Amino acid sequence: MKPTLKEPRDSWEIMERCCLSSILEVSASPKPGNMHRFTQPGTYGASFEQFMAAIAAISPVYYQVAEVAMKTGTESFTMNHIHLGFHFKDAMIRMLQSQSGGNLLLGHILLLVPLAAGTGYMRGSGWNASKPANIVELGAVSRNIIQEGTTADVIAMYEGMREVQPGGLGKVEKLDINSKHFRKELHEREATFIDVFAPSAHMDLVSRELTGGFRITTKETFPLIQESLTHGLDVNDAIVHSFVGLLSRHPDSLIWRKNGKERAMEVSSKAREAIDEGGMRTNLGRMKIKDLDLWLASTKGKLNPGTTADLIAAGIFMLLSTGFIP
Repeated sequence: MKPTLKEPRDSWEIMERCCLSSILEVSASPKPGNMHRFTQPGTYGASFEQFMAAIAAISPVYYQVAEVAMKTGTESFTMNHIHLGFHFKDAMIRMLQSQSGGNLLLGHILLLVPLAAGTGYMRGSGWNASKPANIVELGAVSRNIIQEGTTADVIAMYEGMREVQPGGLGKVEKLDINSKHFRKELHEREATFIDVFAPSAHMDLVSRELTGGFRITTKETFPLIQESLTHGLDVNDAIVHSFVGLLSRHPDSLIWRKNGKERAMEVSSKAREAIDEGGMRTNLGRMKIKDLDLWLASTKGKLNPGTTADLIAAGIFMLLSTGFIP
Protein backbone atom coordinates (compact mmCIF):
# COMPACT_ATOMS: atom_id res chain seq x y z
CA MET A 1 0.00 0.00 0.00
CA LYS A 2 1.30 3.45 -0.93
CA PRO A 3 1.59 5.77 2.10
CA THR A 4 -1.25 8.31 2.11
CA LEU A 5 -0.82 12.03 2.59
CA LYS A 6 -2.25 14.21 5.33
CA GLU A 7 -4.08 17.19 3.89
CA PRO A 8 -2.29 20.41 4.90
CA ARG A 9 -4.39 23.08 6.62
CA ASP A 10 -3.00 25.81 4.39
CA SER A 11 0.15 27.12 2.70
CA TRP A 12 1.68 27.91 6.06
CA GLU A 13 1.68 24.23 7.00
CA ILE A 14 3.33 23.36 3.68
CA MET A 15 6.01 25.94 4.45
CA GLU A 16 6.48 24.42 7.91
CA ARG A 17 7.01 20.97 6.38
CA CYS A 18 9.67 22.32 4.01
CA CYS A 19 11.53 24.20 6.73
CA LEU A 20 11.41 21.31 9.19
CA SER A 21 12.66 18.96 6.47
CA SER A 22 15.74 21.13 6.00
CA ILE A 23 16.28 21.62 9.73
CA LEU A 24 16.09 17.91 10.53
CA GLU A 25 18.37 16.99 7.61
CA VAL A 26 21.04 19.57 8.44
CA SER A 27 20.89 18.86 12.18
CA ALA A 28 21.16 15.06 12.00
CA SER A 29 24.42 13.83 13.54
CA PRO A 30 26.84 12.29 12.74
CA LYS A 31 25.84 12.58 9.07
CA PRO A 32 29.07 11.55 7.32
CA GLY A 33 30.78 14.23 5.27
CA ASN A 34 28.03 16.80 5.74
CA MET A 35 27.19 19.61 8.09
CA HIS A 36 25.45 18.55 11.30
CA ARG A 37 24.84 20.20 14.64
CA PHE A 38 28.12 18.95 16.14
CA THR A 39 30.36 19.71 13.15
CA GLN A 40 33.45 21.65 14.16
CA PRO A 41 33.34 25.26 12.87
CA GLY A 42 35.31 25.70 9.66
CA THR A 43 35.22 22.03 8.67
CA TYR A 44 33.25 22.75 5.52
CA GLY A 45 33.86 26.48 5.21
CA ALA A 46 30.45 27.27 6.67
CA SER A 47 28.81 27.08 10.08
CA PHE A 48 25.71 25.34 11.36
CA GLU A 49 24.26 28.76 12.16
CA GLN A 50 24.68 29.85 8.54
CA PHE A 51 22.65 26.86 7.41
CA MET A 52 19.92 27.78 9.90
CA ALA A 53 19.94 31.38 8.66
CA ALA A 54 19.56 30.20 5.07
CA ILE A 55 16.64 27.93 5.97
CA ALA A 56 14.86 30.79 7.73
CA ALA A 57 15.45 33.14 4.80
CA ILE A 58 14.12 30.70 2.21
CA SER A 59 10.93 29.90 4.15
CA PRO A 60 8.73 32.66 2.63
CA VAL A 61 9.34 31.19 -0.82
CA TYR A 62 7.84 27.86 0.23
CA TYR A 63 4.74 29.69 1.42
CA GLN A 64 4.53 31.77 -1.76
CA VAL A 65 4.89 28.88 -4.19
CA ALA A 66 2.40 26.77 -2.22
CA GLU A 67 -0.07 29.65 -2.21
CA VAL A 68 0.27 30.29 -5.95
CA ALA A 69 -0.02 26.57 -6.70
CA MET A 70 -3.05 26.24 -4.45
CA LYS A 71 -4.80 29.08 -6.27
CA THR A 72 -3.80 27.54 -9.60
CA GLY A 73 -5.43 24.27 -8.57
CA THR A 74 -8.53 25.99 -7.18
CA GLU A 75 -9.09 28.06 -10.33
CA SER A 76 -8.17 25.17 -12.66
CA PHE A 77 -5.45 27.23 -14.32
CA THR A 78 -2.71 25.46 -16.26
CA MET A 79 0.34 24.57 -14.21
CA ASN A 80 2.61 27.02 -16.05
CA HIS A 81 0.87 29.78 -14.08
CA ILE A 82 2.89 28.66 -11.06
CA HIS A 83 6.13 29.97 -12.65
CA LEU A 84 8.39 27.64 -10.71
CA GLY A 85 11.60 29.20 -12.05
CA PHE A 86 10.93 32.56 -10.44
CA HIS A 87 10.42 30.87 -7.08
CA PHE A 88 13.68 28.96 -7.58
CA LYS A 89 15.49 32.24 -8.24
CA ASP A 90 13.88 34.00 -5.28
CA ALA A 91 14.92 31.20 -2.93
CA MET A 92 18.49 31.18 -4.25
CA ILE A 93 18.88 34.94 -3.81
CA ARG A 94 17.40 34.83 -0.31
CA MET A 95 19.79 32.03 0.61
CA LEU A 96 22.80 34.05 -0.52
CA GLN A 97 21.68 37.30 1.11
CA SER A 98 20.95 35.73 4.50
CA GLN A 99 24.44 34.50 5.38
CA SER A 100 28.07 34.68 4.27
CA GLY A 101 28.66 30.98 3.62
CA GLY A 102 27.57 31.03 -0.01
CA ASN A 103 25.71 28.14 -1.63
CA LEU A 104 24.47 25.96 1.20
CA LEU A 105 21.05 24.64 0.19
CA LEU A 106 20.70 24.66 -3.60
CA GLY A 107 19.68 21.00 -3.70
CA HIS A 108 17.09 21.54 -0.98
CA ILE A 109 15.64 24.41 -3.00
CA LEU A 110 15.48 22.45 -6.25
CA LEU A 111 13.66 19.55 -4.59
CA LEU A 112 11.49 21.21 -1.94
CA VAL A 113 10.12 24.09 -4.04
CA PRO A 114 8.45 21.69 -6.54
CA LEU A 115 7.20 19.48 -3.70
CA ALA A 116 5.69 22.53 -1.97
CA ALA A 117 4.07 23.49 -5.27
CA GLY A 118 2.79 19.97 -5.83
CA THR A 119 1.26 19.83 -2.36
CA GLY A 120 -0.35 23.24 -2.80
CA TYR A 121 -1.76 22.32 -6.19
CA MET A 122 -3.26 19.08 -4.88
CA ARG A 123 -4.76 20.95 -1.92
CA GLY A 124 -6.27 23.58 -4.21
CA SER A 125 -7.65 21.18 -6.79
CA GLY A 126 -9.61 19.27 -4.17
CA TRP A 127 -8.30 16.80 -1.62
CA ASN A 128 -10.40 13.66 -1.98
CA ALA A 129 -11.12 12.35 1.50
CA SER A 130 -12.72 9.17 0.15
CA LYS A 131 -9.63 8.37 -1.92
CA PRO A 132 -6.64 9.78 -0.03
CA ALA A 133 -3.69 11.00 -2.08
CA ASN A 134 -0.38 9.19 -1.70
CA ILE A 135 3.28 10.12 -1.94
CA VAL A 136 3.67 8.69 -5.44
CA GLU A 137 0.89 10.99 -6.67
CA LEU A 138 2.62 13.94 -5.03
CA GLY A 139 5.84 13.06 -6.85
CA ALA A 140 3.97 12.82 -10.15
CA VAL A 141 2.10 16.12 -9.69
CA SER A 142 5.34 17.88 -8.71
CA ARG A 143 7.00 16.47 -11.80
CA ASN A 144 4.11 17.71 -13.96
CA ILE A 145 4.56 21.21 -12.56
CA ILE A 146 8.26 21.01 -13.44
CA GLN A 147 7.40 19.79 -16.93
CA GLU A 148 4.99 22.70 -17.49
CA GLY A 149 7.60 25.33 -16.68
CA THR A 150 8.17 27.91 -19.42
CA THR A 151 11.38 29.13 -21.01
CA ALA A 152 11.02 32.28 -18.90
CA ASP A 153 11.05 30.02 -15.83
CA VAL A 154 14.23 28.31 -16.99
CA ILE A 155 15.91 31.67 -17.62
CA ALA A 156 14.95 32.84 -14.13
CA MET A 157 16.41 29.66 -12.62
CA TYR A 158 19.62 30.11 -14.62
CA GLU A 159 19.88 33.70 -13.39
CA GLY A 160 19.62 32.48 -9.82
CA MET A 161 22.09 29.65 -10.33
CA ARG A 162 24.64 31.99 -11.90
CA GLU A 163 24.54 33.95 -8.64
CA VAL A 164 24.88 30.76 -6.60
CA GLN A 165 27.75 29.39 -8.73
CA PRO A 166 27.33 25.71 -7.81
CA GLY A 167 30.55 23.73 -7.81
CA GLY A 168 31.56 21.00 -10.21
CA LEU A 169 29.24 21.88 -13.10
CA GLY A 170 31.95 22.24 -15.74
CA LYS A 171 31.19 23.29 -19.31
CA VAL A 172 28.54 21.63 -21.44
CA GLU A 173 27.96 21.82 -25.17
CA LYS A 174 24.33 22.94 -25.07
CA LEU A 175 22.39 25.27 -22.76
CA ASP A 176 25.49 25.99 -20.67
CA ILE A 177 24.59 27.91 -17.54
CA ASN A 178 27.93 29.76 -17.72
CA SER A 179 27.46 30.92 -21.32
CA LYS A 180 27.40 34.69 -21.81
CA HIS A 181 24.51 34.17 -24.22
CA PHE A 182 22.47 31.80 -22.06
CA ARG A 183 19.24 33.82 -22.38
CA LYS A 184 19.44 33.86 -26.17
CA GLU A 185 20.30 30.16 -26.31
CA LEU A 186 17.42 29.22 -24.02
CA HIS A 187 14.97 31.35 -26.02
CA GLU A 188 16.09 29.88 -29.34
CA ARG A 189 15.70 26.35 -28.01
CA GLU A 190 12.42 27.21 -26.25
CA ALA A 191 14.02 25.30 -23.41
CA THR A 192 12.05 23.63 -20.65
CA PHE A 193 13.18 22.33 -17.27
CA ILE A 194 13.20 18.84 -18.75
CA ASP A 195 15.58 20.01 -21.50
CA VAL A 196 18.10 21.29 -18.97
CA PHE A 197 17.80 18.56 -16.32
CA ALA A 198 17.39 15.43 -18.45
CA PRO A 199 20.92 15.38 -19.97
CA SER A 200 22.49 15.04 -16.50
CA ALA A 201 19.89 12.69 -15.01
CA HIS A 202 22.09 9.63 -15.64
CA MET A 203 24.59 10.81 -13.00
CA ASP A 204 22.95 13.67 -11.09
CA LEU A 205 20.39 12.41 -8.61
CA VAL A 206 18.62 15.76 -8.18
CA SER A 207 18.12 16.02 -11.95
CA ARG A 208 16.88 12.43 -11.95
CA GLU A 209 14.31 13.22 -9.28
CA LEU A 210 13.09 16.36 -11.05
CA THR A 211 12.60 14.59 -14.36
CA GLY A 212 11.45 11.23 -13.00
CA GLY A 213 8.69 12.12 -10.57
CA PHE A 214 10.79 11.83 -7.40
CA ARG A 215 11.13 8.07 -7.76
CA ILE A 216 14.15 7.72 -5.47
CA THR A 217 12.42 9.86 -2.85
CA THR A 218 9.21 7.83 -2.91
CA LYS A 219 10.64 4.36 -3.56
CA GLU A 220 13.84 4.47 -1.50
CA THR A 221 14.44 7.50 0.71
CA PHE A 222 11.03 7.70 2.36
CA PRO A 223 10.84 3.92 2.95
CA LEU A 224 14.35 3.95 4.45
CA ILE A 225 13.40 6.65 6.96
CA GLN A 226 10.03 5.09 7.76
CA GLU A 227 11.55 1.64 8.27
CA SER A 228 14.28 3.06 10.51
CA LEU A 229 11.66 4.71 12.72
CA THR A 230 9.58 1.52 12.78
CA HIS A 231 12.63 -0.39 14.04
CA GLY A 232 12.87 1.91 17.05
CA LEU A 233 15.45 4.48 16.01
CA ASP A 234 14.78 8.05 17.10
CA VAL A 235 14.39 10.76 14.46
CA ASN A 236 18.04 11.78 14.45
CA ASP A 237 19.37 8.23 14.19
CA ALA A 238 16.76 7.27 11.59
CA ILE A 239 17.88 10.14 9.37
CA VAL A 240 21.56 9.29 9.76
CA HIS A 241 20.93 5.59 9.11
CA SER A 242 18.87 6.41 6.02
CA PHE A 243 21.50 8.84 4.77
CA VAL A 244 24.23 6.21 4.97
CA GLY A 245 21.90 3.60 3.47
CA LEU A 246 21.07 5.82 0.50
CA LEU A 247 24.74 6.72 0.03
CA SER A 248 25.60 3.01 -0.03
CA ARG A 249 23.16 2.49 -2.92
CA HIS A 250 23.88 5.56 -5.05
CA PRO A 251 27.29 7.18 -5.61
CA ASP A 252 26.89 10.82 -4.59
CA SER A 253 26.48 13.18 -7.54
CA LEU A 254 28.40 16.06 -5.97
CA ILE A 255 31.41 13.87 -5.22
CA TRP A 256 31.16 12.39 -8.73
CA ARG A 257 31.15 15.83 -10.39
CA LYS A 258 34.05 17.14 -8.34
CA ASN A 259 36.23 14.04 -7.99
CA GLY A 260 35.13 11.48 -10.56
CA LYS A 261 33.09 8.30 -10.52
CA GLU A 262 35.75 6.08 -8.89
CA ARG A 263 36.05 8.36 -5.86
CA ALA A 264 32.27 8.50 -5.51
CA MET A 265 32.12 4.70 -5.68
CA GLU A 266 34.78 4.46 -2.97
CA VAL A 267 32.70 6.60 -0.61
CA SER A 268 29.60 4.50 -1.33
CA SER A 269 31.59 1.34 -0.63
CA LYS A 270 32.59 2.62 2.81
CA ALA A 271 28.97 3.56 3.49
CA ARG A 272 27.97 0.01 2.54
CA GLU A 273 30.46 -1.37 5.06
CA ALA A 274 28.79 0.66 7.80
CA ILE A 275 25.33 -0.55 6.80
CA ASP A 276 26.53 -4.15 6.62
CA GLU A 277 27.60 -3.79 10.26
CA GLY A 278 24.11 -2.63 11.22
CA GLY A 279 24.40 1.11 10.71
CA MET A 280 22.85 3.12 13.53
CA ARG A 281 21.18 -0.03 14.88
CA THR A 282 24.39 -1.53 16.32
CA ASN A 283 27.37 -0.24 18.26
CA LEU A 284 29.80 -1.46 15.59
CA GLY A 285 27.73 0.14 12.85
CA ARG A 286 27.68 3.43 14.75
CA MET A 287 31.46 3.30 15.07
CA LYS A 288 31.78 2.71 11.33
CA ILE A 289 29.53 5.70 10.62
CA LYS A 290 31.51 7.90 13.00
CA ASP A 291 34.76 6.82 11.34
CA LEU A 292 33.27 7.56 7.93
CA ASP A 293 32.26 11.03 9.11
CA LEU A 294 35.76 11.75 10.43
CA TRP A 295 37.39 10.53 7.21
CA LEU A 296 35.14 12.58 4.96
CA ALA A 297 35.43 15.65 7.20
CA SER A 298 39.23 15.42 7.00
CA THR A 299 38.99 16.18 3.26
CA LYS A 300 37.59 19.64 4.11
CA GLY A 301 34.57 19.30 1.86
CA LYS A 302 36.30 17.69 -1.12
CA LEU A 303 34.35 14.48 -0.47
CA ASN A 304 31.02 15.98 0.53
CA PRO A 305 27.98 13.74 -0.17
CA GLY A 306 25.80 16.83 -0.51
CA THR A 307 23.38 15.41 -3.05
CA THR A 308 22.56 12.50 -0.76
CA ALA A 309 21.69 15.03 1.94
CA ASP A 310 19.38 16.83 -0.49
CA LEU A 311 17.49 13.61 -1.22
CA ILE A 312 17.16 12.94 2.50
CA ALA A 313 15.52 16.36 2.93
CA ALA A 314 12.98 15.42 0.24
CA GLY A 315 12.36 12.10 1.97
CA ILE A 316 11.75 13.87 5.28
CA PHE A 317 9.26 16.14 3.52
CA MET A 318 7.36 13.07 2.33
CA LEU A 319 7.44 11.67 5.88
CA LEU A 320 6.03 14.89 7.34
CA SER A 321 3.43 14.96 4.57
CA THR A 322 2.04 11.63 5.78
CA GLY A 323 1.29 13.23 9.14
CA PHE A 324 4.44 12.26 11.05
CA ILE A 325 5.24 14.56 13.97
CA PRO A 326 8.75 14.47 15.53
